[in-house]
Amino acid sequence: MTASRRAGSLGLWRRVLACTGLALACACASDAEVGCGDGQQRASVEAVSTAGGAGSFAFTIEVRADDRDCGCQADYWEIVGIDGVLLQRHPLPARSAPGTISTTTGAALTLSEDLYVVVRAHMRGGAGDGVAAMRGSVRDGFVAYDATGFGLGLSGQGPQPPACP
Repeated sequence: MTASRRAGSLGLWRRVLACTGLALACACASDAEVGCGDGQQRASVEAVSTAGGAGSFAFTIEVRADDRDCGCQADYWEIVGIDGVLLQRHPLPARSAPGTISTTTGAALTLSEDLYVVVRAHMRGGAGDGVAAMRGSVRDGFVAYDATGFGLGLSGQGPQPPACP
């Protein structure tokens, strides 16, 4: 084997070993992030739409969640006034695969069309209230909102979603 060919082979093996090392590092990092209560964001409100009028509006919410099992899944979305008062909580159906979107509509809610609210999802299993939320009003529409630290303690209030089957 010539020197240049040997150098080429050596370079190839170095790249293979480097890629293998990176793959192993990524696999280890993924395993470390598996826990449901590890603080990773796993539920996000993707869209909010409303229907109705005369002070009575039904909210349709799209939630994307990285559900693993019944013990670690997005179990409800909620509408919270800017003042931190829980206005509505709606249970989510079980999803078949992580990253799927659930679209559900809650019961009609009596409120002014210019009242600003926060819509967020909740993760069962210790991950808590979602921070990838949306904020807005029926009149002005909804935009992405970082709900970190907003409405702390509301997850203990009723109504609560049904227990795992």
